[in-house]
Amino acid sequence: MYLYVYYCYTYLSNQLEFDLLVGSCASQNPEDVIKLIKTEWEKLFEFGITQEELDFHVNKITGSYPLRFTSSKGIVMSLLTLITDGKKPKDVEERNNKYRSLTIDQVNDCIKKYIRPNDLSFIVCGM
Repeated sequence: MYLYVYYCYTYLSNQLEFDLLVGSCASQNPEDVIKLIKTEWEKLFEFGITQEELDFHVNKITGSYPLRFTSSKGIVMSLLTLITDGKKPKDVEERNNKYRSLTIDQVNDCIKKYIRPNDLSFIVCGM
């Protein structure tokens, strides 16, 4: 069986009273997508990630960061987010080093603390 997903993304939403990890995808088989996501979260919680996976994602996050500053709109939006989040201008320069300093143990401890497969909620729309 093949599972076709037309797009998939996640993002963190930091609110005053709570934080959310939000995701979205488009598929003709939402039940299968939900089952796959639950299975992957269970594996993530049980086994964590590998050093190779951490390296891949740190390189992706740090490598794409400069692309935010390639247009006037991107610069303004990035600075607005920085100010809104209560950060200082020097945080732009220090951001990538913070990601690079993460250890596999820190990330896997965070996974154990925040990834809760049994607490996932799904809303299916547009069927």
